[in-house]
Amino acid sequence: MPDGVVATGSVRHRKIQAIRAIKAVDFTASNATVEELARDIARRFPNLWTDEKIIQLVLDAKENKLMETEEVPTSLTSTPVQSGQLDHKTPQTTHSSPGKALQADSARKDSIVKGVQLPVLGAGSATSPAHPVGPLQATQTNLLAPPQDSYDKLYRNHISLGLELASLERKYLMLRYDSNRMFSPPRTLQKQTGAVYCVAHYEKQHALKQLKERIADLEGRLKGKLAPKDRATYTAQYNAAAIEYRSLMTELDVISLQAEEDGVLRRQVSSYCLSNYYNKEPLPVLYPMNTDVTVQNYRTVKLPPVASTNRSRYVLMKKLGSGGFSTVFKALDLNTAQVVALKISRKETSVEGDEHAADTKRWLFLNREAAIYHHLKHPNIVQLNSDPIFVNSITGRVVLNPAYEPYDEIVLSMELCEGGDLHDFLALLCRSDKQARTEHELLTILLQIAEALKYLHTLESPIIHNDISLRNILLTENGVWKLSDFTLVKPLADRKEVQMITSLAGTKPFTAPEKLLQGVFGPASDMYSYGVVAFACFVGNINLFLVPNNFAEAPGRGSLVDRARADLCSGTCYVCNPSDRVVDLIVNLLSLDMNMRMTAEQVCHTLSEMLSGYRKVKIKI
Repeated sequence: MPDGVVATGSVRHRKIQAIRAIKAVDFTASNATVEELARDIARRFPNLWTDEKIIQLVLDAKENKLMETEEVPTSLTSTPVQSGQLDHKTPQTTHSSPGKALQADSARKDSIVKGVQLPVLGAGSATSPAHPVGPLQATQTNLLAPPQDSYDKLYRNHISLGLELASLERKYLMLRYDSNRMFSPPRTLQKQTGAVYCVAHYEKQHALKQLKERIADLEGRLKGKLAPKDRATYTAQYNAAAIEYRSLMTELDVISLQAEEDGVLRRQVSSYCLSNYYNKEPLPVLYPMNTDVTVQNYRTVKLPPVASTNRSRYVLMKKLGSGGFSTVFKALDLNTAQVVALKISRKETSVEGDEHAADTKRWLFLNREAAIYHHLKHPNIVQLNSDPIFVNSITGRVVLNPAYEPYDEIVLSMELCEGGDLHDFLALLCRSDKQARTEHELLTILLQIAEALKYLHTLESPIIHNDISLRNILLTENGVWKLSDFTLVKPLADRKEVQMITSLAGTKPFTAPEKLLQGVFGPASDMYSYGVVAFACFVGNINLFLVPNNFAEAPGRGSLVDRARADLCSGTCYVCNPSDRVVDLIVNLLSLDMNMRMTAEQVCHTLSEMLSGYRKVKIKI
């Protein structure tokens, strides 16, 4: 049909002509926008479809989605004509009631277009000119919002993805466990005293005992008077026994390491089987939990509207851990299809009743964490993916106004750190890796955590983390170490302020002496905890800080600082023997006088100077 000619005939005939005209447009050669093309189609074929439908047809044709079978869909023949789009020269061909048609069209348009005012593409009217003045402000991507059905289909697909990932998590854990079950100790050996890991370990220990007796016997013979021939024979036997002894010791070390790893796996399996629950429901589950939509019926049940507060937002796939305040789950965000770490903190119920629970210090800690954590932005701090969410677990609703509506759960969606924590890195990875850790690698880890503390302590309103420990330092898949868990965070008025403790909380071996002895804390308290972490990174344990009353003088060993220096300079540090400058740094951080400790800024400067003399090596994980 020539351009500019208005089509005539029946509605079905004109729709066929319009669809073919749309498919005949050469989008590569044409400089016209989608809106201009749609406006031209509306002018040539008036009174057929709504504005949004014409734009959608043009977009489908541009993406080659407009098939021959779609030329005259049944739904199109019954589409009402939009008010203001009528061509006054052409009579209205629909036989439906104008009032009902307008209501149906308005309802359908509201469900498709949300707050977007589109230009009228048909003949002009007094209120809606055919060619509006000025360019269209909306882009092609936001002119039309996907219908509810499209959102629901994507939502159901994301739930299926979360359930499949949860299944793979379980299979992977069981596969690792099955491959290490040979190192599990039999029941008959578990009752024995001493470290017996498995049958092979028991057998090699027995062989080692016999070998020691054999070596002692040969040493006794070689000390006596022997003929040259006999001495040569015993010497050869002694050398062979010594070589076999060293080989057995190596094999025992390997078995011990494998048994330790198996112990960790068995604890993970036990945790998965016994505590992989949310609110007494076995995972995976939808969160917030809704009695209407579950992982069993999500494919068939009618879903709540997209913006509804009753619509679940996550699939809880696996429990990662729990503490005194919160529980962390590995979850799938149903809006973004992103795997996240979901920290859920629930309000405790007091003896007097739930109405008094909001006044508890624990609940105040959690609300303060949600308010402060939201504003922390640093590459070495675990970041939040979105604003905190407040949930009423009884109704399964997201609370939009927490100041006025009751809620009993605070939810933080955080980035997932799959590399584990610093404790497991030191306990397992350093032991199983045959290549010893270098001082440069350990200082690189410590510098990243010091940078996070420097950021917190130098804010306009300084913040104290208040719970620095090996478990709260996490590793990402990209090899970046990050500080996490801000439940006990405390804001200060300035950097030099020292506050009195209102409640003692934290991980005791890492707790600064001024907290326990004087009842005060400040930025220097974080630096003491950081010093304990640095000590563990080289020595491989924190046994020095587990001794009761360890801040007091020890007979024959001196103060805590003296004992720490002795352990660091012993030359037998399990992970790495530090240099003298590193020893001085750690000992300074462990000083009992909080005013003598270095600040986070000074530690960052010192570590940067140390690392500048090393060749940069990527940490092997």
